[in-house]
Amino acid sequence: MSSTKIQIRGQPLSKVLTRNHGMINSVVCGVPIKRHHRVSNVLRTSDPPLGSVPTRTDESQFLRGDGNGRFGRFGGKFVPETLMSPLRDLEDEFNFVLNDHEFQEELTTALRDYVGRETPLYFAGRLTEHYKNISQTTGGGPEIYLKREDLSHCGSHKINNALGQAMIARRLGCKRVVAATGAGQHGVATAAACAKFSMECTVFMGTADIEKQSSNVLSMKLLGAQV
Repeated sequence: MSSTKIQIRGQPLSKVLTRNHGMINSVVCGVPIKRHHRVSNVLRTSDPPLGSVPTRTDESQFLRGDGNGRFGRFGGKFVPETLMSPLRDLEDEFNFVLNDHEFQEELTTALRDYVGRETPLYFAGRLTEHYKNISQTTGGGPEIYLKREDLSHCGSHKINNALGQAMIARRLGCKRVVAATGAGQHGVATAAACAKFSMECTVFMGTADIEKQSSNVLSMKLLGAQV
């Protein structure tokens, strides 16, 4: 382990310990911790200075990163070690199916026949006229179009994403998909995607949301999901 100097709230650790009467009972990640006391705002002085962090003014560096999901001191994966292997498998499979003709053809067919895409682009004539009248003094207003994703068979755009995720999960050998939802639209989309591919589906939803969005809860259950 490197001998990285540690400061707490701008003071050397030794001074902080003196102020806390040296009541040290354990060591966590190399930092002495007083029992029943959480040491906060720990700053490792080995971190790169903020001046070295890519900014919008250096757009190429900001967007490019280092190829491992890191952008200066930002980015990366910070998850429990037990999740690293599944996440790597997911990343590898995702990168593969991006250019896999068979996968893309199946996804396109499912989006067309199961979801009802492509949804129409609707010109909102009266709304456009309303804002043009308001903006006459400035030379007219915008032309307003509505992308009618609400006309898909699941009632929102969320199925577009959920369907592809379920397909990747199936390729990875997963038998069940677990999702969380607020108003219920994502839950309905996930349940519909799982029903399409005969996968189990579990949706977590808050008690108050279940009461307010009972119609979406019913749709999820009709699609075979456990809510």
